[in-house]
Amino acid sequence: MSISNLFKNRIVLIFLIIALGLIYICYEFRSKAYFALSIYIIAVVLYIFIKKIIYLNYKSKECNLFKYTVSAIMIVEGEDLESFINSIKSLLNQSYPLKEILIINSNSKNLNIYNMAKRIRRQIELFKESGIKGEIDLGYIRSYPEIIIKRIAGSEGRKIAESWGITRSTGDLILACPNNTLLENTKVEEIIKCFEESAVSVIVGNMKLSADEFYKWIKIFSKLINETKYLNTKLKSKICNVFLGDISIRCYRKEILLNKIKCKNKAL
Repeated sequence: MSISNLFKNRIVLIFLIIALGLIYICYEFRSKAYFALSIYIIAVVLYIFIKKIIYLNYKSKECNLFKYTVSAIMIVEGEDLESFINSIKSLLNQSYPLKEILIINSNSKNLNIYNMAKRIRRQIELFKESGIKGEIDLGYIRSYPEIIIKRIAGSEGRKIAESWGITRSTGDLILACPNNTLLENTKVEEIIKCFEESAVSVIVGNMKLSADEFYKWIKIFSKLINETKYLNTKLKSKICNVFLGDISIRCYRKEILLNKIKCKNKAL
């Protein structure tokens, strides 16, 4: 039995003991204890009612937070296996579960990254089925996204790789991250909260957010040093519905990228 369940059972037991005690007092002293029993019953009802409201409010926020599915796209062009594995570890450890991770091996001279991606996929499947961690250190795995692997010839380039990842993904949102980026385990969750504002189409960068209570305006604190450049960026962002910070990670509504591919065939 967990500590939380044990604690809850103790509370219920205490309530029962008090109730039995009051019933006994009512039996012995008749009307003198009716008032105390009534107060107790009212207190119990209020406790249950307030607890239920808090629970429903929490569940409502939780359901609203997880209404988006997220596809992570990682295009790997180098041969750094350690950075690649660490990046995958940071994605698997996110507090917000990813639906899928698309690993696209582009412009690589050998199959090291491609083969490692396949090993990681097998290990995640094995861990999900039997709890066996395997040889590769993937850290703490919070969720089990589908791992989709694609190898593209060097001559086709990054543009083709990105287009393939976008069209192949099935999530509502697309998270594009380099293979050498380590994300804090709450980073995806923080980014998703930005999309609660329906006008937000794209989030670019590693940023901190705060919502204005009265105007419901999201303020962006970027790492840009040049204040004038930052103000120009803010103005441009308001017009284009794009929030800019540093460009370590990017997250898009999928329909924005699909329209972009169809109309202009541009890369991310």
